[in-house]
Amino acid sequence: PLLFQQLLTFAGDTLKREDVAYKDVVQPFLLSTFLTDKEFAVLKIKRDLTDVCYSMLQMEWFYPARAAEKSTCLDDAVVEGLIRAEKVIDSMPGETIHYEEFIDNERAIRNSLVALYPNDKVKGFTFIHDQFRKSTAKILKRRETDLYREIAQRVERIRVEIN
Repeated sequence: PLLFQQLLTFAGDTLKREDVAYKDVVQPFLLSTFLTDKEFAVLKIKRDLTDVCYSMLQMEWFYPARAAEKSTCLDDAVVEGLIRAEKVIDSMPGETIHYEEFIDNERAIRNSLVALYPNDKVKGFTFIHDQFRKSTAKILKRRETDLYREIAQRVERIRVEIN
């Protein structure tokens, strides 16, 4: 609790509201608390939770397990922590765009930015190039694997257990 409060204070002292963009991946609980009474334009890119769990477990990034309350197995605790983080992120104010919406449509992100900044002119941009397409194809291809299906079943089982 003390470290959490110190980080909230740090965020309040350092985060600017204009002329900058921030990306957060590892502090959704902190940011959801911080943003409750702030006026930040928030763009949330929502990934399929099984994709996220697959990546985290493959990379052996186990830190989401710290947010688990019920699971004792490490892999289950990682999944539980990510489910809890997803709920917190979903509750935050802002524009949400799903990964599948923009992997072949740059306009989808531009539309979200226009919604966030209705009084500003949002310039055009591109990000879909060969490397992006290859990376996306690799992500989508792994959805066909047995391991992916096993993780998807784990995600659904833990969702039921913690709800």
